[in-house]
Amino acid sequence: MGYMTKMSEQLKAAIENSGQHRREIARNAGAGEAGRISMLRWLNGTQRTITSELIDTLCEYLGLELRPKADTDKGDK
Repeated sequence: MGYMTKMSEQLKAAIENSGQHRREIARNAGAGEAGRISMLRWLNGTQRTITSELIDTLCEYLGLELRPKADTDKGDK
């Protein structure tokens, strides 16, 4: 079985590689104050998870989407 990057790692990488400050991303994405704090804590490792609503907000802003890999062999487990 090959290595697959977790979605959370991909989202963190997209945030870090966006060229924008973390606070700017949260503000421009419309995450609100609680979402901004949650995102910052999650990125700093002081919070383990973020809400699915915040994930949706950040992904929409960053232009990310979840889709199947083109070469996925679903019969191989």
